[in-house]
Amino acid sequence: MTDTDVNADQREFWNGGPVKGWVAQDAELESVHGALTPRLLAHADPKPDADVIDVGCGSGAVSQAFAEAAPSGSVTGIDISVPMLNLARVNHGDSVTFIEADAQTYDFAAESADLIVSRFGVMFFSDPVAAFSNLLGALRPGGRLVMGCWAPMPKNPWFDGPRRVVEAHHGPQPRPEPGAPGPMGFSNPDYVLSILNDAGFVNARVETEDLTLTHPQGASGAAQLMSAVGPISKIVRETGGGSTELLHLTDSLTEIFKAFEDEDGFALPAQIHFYLAEKAA
Repeated sequence: MTDTDVNADQREFWNGGPVKGWVAQDAELESVHGALTPRLLAHADPKPDADVIDVGCGSGAVSQAFAEAAPSGSVTGIDISVPMLNLARVNHGDSVTFIEADAQTYDFAAESADLIVSRFGVMFFSDPVAAFSNLLGALRPGGRLVMGCWAPMPKNPWFDGPRRVVEAHHGPQPRPEPGAPGPMGFSNPDYVLSILNDAGFVNARVETEDLTLTHPQGASGAAQLMSAVGPISKIVRETGGGSTELLHLTDSLTEIFKAFEDEDGFALPAQIHFYLAEKAA
């Protein structure tokens, strides 16, 4: 098996047609997912001269946040998505080095990083133990791993709402196997901590937090965004439903999201697992 065979499905998806929507909606997505970044920074607490690797860096917003927090250090963002990296280089290329590669197999310089971080970028490996063993080799002794991942879907209406809409209109959909690569792949702490331990990390632990996601256009804006990048757009593509079907499903999602909107605005609850681990000193 060659390096390009590893995670081939993920490589195809993150460089395929659906990612055009992610790129086009990047600023809106960041307005939602950005709620996590201050908490990731708080858990990581980088020193000003820290050398940082951002795994699954996407369009680079988290990489940029760490570059600002560690101005005399360095930040390297790694991702397999060329379209997302192109956007990252345009927006943040002056302060961050971006690498198109798979973190599961990339030949990192040994013991070159003080900190490895990720926001929603580590749940897609075909062989998580191999991936985290590879990342461990990039850390200096005493270096740390900090990553934010979605808790189970019922705790996250950002995902559960679209699922409910799709199944209400198209019937039950296949559910991924527990731990399968995907947004919810690291929702089970016992599974993730066992991976980190097997990969050689020490002091692996989880801190679960309840956060709030917002969108500048409220429930309707959030529904339109999630319909453009999530399972709603996928089911419309697969069934050939077209724009009328997409609008119908988006309206249904708007009604679900309106339950989280009042005179004070739109506040969607979210639950996030922050996984922390270290390399033995």
